Amino acid sequence: MKQVSNKQIAKAFINAVPWLRNDDPGEYSIGKHQFICHAIEAGNGRRDGRDNVSAAGIAAKKIISGRLGGCSTLNSWLSLQGIDWELGNIQVYRHAWLQLLIEEFERK
Repeated sequence: MKQVSNKQIAKAFINAVPWLRNDDPGEYSIGKHQFICHAIEAGNGRRDGRDNVSAAGIAAKKIISGRLGGCSTLNSWLSLQGIDWELGNIQVYRHAWLQLLIEEFERK
């Protein structure tokens, strides 16, 4: 896989922000996504019939996966920690986490 810089990974996270839905269920109808990895795909190539996700998008998804420690979703990871979140609140958490990842990778 092509080597990507931390700045490119930060940009992949930034590109995902508009594609990550808030807590409004009606947003499903306008193409936003519940999960960060799906938003990364949409913001970095997988939309409008294109199937290729950028190298930075792939790297960003691997970071998310690694941080979830083998869990398939943030909900699963939080459940393992003994935390139960409602859907609306989990989306706020996802947005906050995505913002922290952007800040982290812009600093590196």
